Amino acid sequence: MNNNEELFEKLSSAEKALKSKLTDEFLETLRLSVKTCGWSVDHVESSAFVEWCYYLAGKDKPDTEPFDYDV
Repeated sequence: MNNNEELFEKLSSAEKALKSKLTDEFLETLRLSVKTCGWSVDHVESSAFVEWCYYLAGKDKPDTEPFDYDV
């Protein structure tokens, strides 16, 4: 087996282990966290991470648009 195949197997194994922990409650908490945090961090990267978690869990792409705090 070459290095790429070994890396792919390790990554696949890690993703499988993580998938079982991506519960609906956890994903919703993660989604609300990124919406609340908004642009106080790199929102593009934060949203991409949340979307990846949803993808891994087999869920539809979530709404991660920051909450509108303009009042």
